[in-house]
Amino acid sequence: MRIKAVLLAMGLVSCGLAQAALTSGTYVTEGKGNNGHVVVETTIENGAITKIRVLKNSETPMIGETAIKLLPTKIVDRQSLDIDKVAGATNSSNALRTADGEALKKAAGS
Repeated sequence: MRIKAVLLAMGLVSCGLAQAALTSGTYVTEGKGNNGHVVVETTIENGAITKIRVLKNSETPMIGETAIKLLPTKIVDRQSLDIDKVAGATNSSNALRTADGEALKKAAGS
């Protein structure tokens, strides 16, 4: 159920990935932030996102970095990328969600 919720949030159902199992592993991906790329390490275990760690970012302190600090925990807790963005940090929020979406695609084998 967790996998399906995550994939539904990503809009991958139409691609047929909702039925795919996520391969356990650690995936390093990136998304474009406001001030450059945000590099993220996402860990998948037994079909669930268990850890998200931001390895590199150049986001604005006190604004973009707020998203970088808050959103990984929300994604893990909800097992979904369908989370609220941080006000004033839309690009940083999107960068993190994009990077985690790419990790889920890799884990699904696409």
